[in-house]
Amino acid sequence: MDRHFRNVRAAGPAHGPAWRPKLPNFGRLHLARRRRRVVFRAGSCVGACLPHTWGEGVKAASVPLAAGALVACALLFEDRDMGFAVGATAMSTILWTLQPMPPFMVGLLYLLVLRLSGVLSFAELFEGAASESNWLVWAGIVVGAALKESKVDRWIAHRLCSHIHSFRGLLFVIHCIGLLLVLGMPSGTARVALLIPIVHACAEGFHATAMQVEALFIGAICSTVVTGTGVVTGLVGNLVVHGLAASDGVDIAWSGWALRMFPVMGVCQMLLLYGVICFKYRDHLGNSAPAHEDDLGAGAADSLLGGGDDDALALHAGFGDGGVRDDAEHGGP
Repeated sequence: MDRHFRNVRAAGPAHGPAWRPKLPNFGRLHLARRRRRVVFRAGSCVGACLPHTWGEGVKAASVPLAAGALVACALLFEDRDMGFAVGATAMSTILWTLQPMPPFMVGLLYLLVLRLSGVLSFAELFEGAASESNWLVWAGIVVGAALKESKVDRWIAHRLCSHIHSFRGLLFVIHCIGLLLVLGMPSGTARVALLIPIVHACAEGFHATAMQVEALFIGAICSTVVTGTGVVTGLVGNLVVHGLAASDGVDIAWSGWALRMFPVMGVCQMLLLYGVICFKYRDHLGNSAPAHEDDLGAGAADSLLGGGDDDALALHAGFGDGGVRDDAEHGGP
């Protein structure tokens, strides 16, 4: 404005009427700035909504593509049920492949489309989950998750680590627990889901290396799955034996089968598996010590009994930093 004032004064008459400098229109300048600010913010909002990478763009385009496939199949097929069935399958295939949403949500959406279109009823949709074995598997998964969320697995691990002073002893106890679960839970998958949180917590309590964690997991799975093949009567081989005995007029009760098979097919197989695992991991089973409360202080006990959710998630995701060590870092083979 000072420069404008000087220019006007220089151009004005030397002697004449009083003059007034021409001031800029501050109102128009303010409106122009507001317009630029609004345009900039609108552009920022639009840019934030747009995908920033090629993968995000594909995921964003997969949703309308899947919806279009569903509508197209429903309109092209003369049979309504066939059109919705093919369309729901195409929609789920696109969403499962490109994954704009979690897979479980895609599965629920698939079931919802089939139900709302009238292709299947609720009884037909959940017919596959109506068997007792499927509910046993589901119950085992739920119980295992409850053990982890309630920190019961850490409490059990603390009790085990307080009385066991060697990793071989811990491995033997895990084998025994897996064998005893065969008597109370027929489903092998459910037993494994129940043992996994306890094995995680025990590995953390013993500061287990990666190879020791592998030995614990193989021992837990083999002790409860392999030994169950001889004790549980619901497996195919055992059902064949029951059928052959029944054809000869011999009725074998489950209690009698368990009493005869548990010592041989159960205990003997467990001891054999324990020996094989100890021999396979013989160079890795003597490098750990339990994390006792007296040895490591109150902080270690708190970490063992009530560690945070981040530690639990790290252990559950892949034996992360929550207590499972790496062999190369700590001098292992």
